[in-house]
Amino acid sequence: MASTFLHFQNREVFQIIDRHGYRAVFGKRYPLYSATPNGTKASTYFKYLDALHDLAASSGAAFRDLDRILYEFDKKVNGTL
Repeated sequence: MASTFLHFQNREVFQIIDRHGYRAVFGKRYPLYSATPNGTKASTYFKYLDALHDLAASSGAAFRDLDRILYEFDKKVNGTL
């Protein structure tokens, strides 16, 4: 949920991390749960942001739009969670 607040504060810097976006980027299940240590959550989030910056650069897609693009892509390609 923190990523949502950050995203709406500054869409140019922060993206929403969710199970669909994570699976679309990394090709595996979202690894975080409520009991996951905060340091692991933060590290995972910043690795996700790095991957999104790389994806935006290589695809030409706007970074600020990637959360929605990845969500829709994953639902279409991989189906429900």
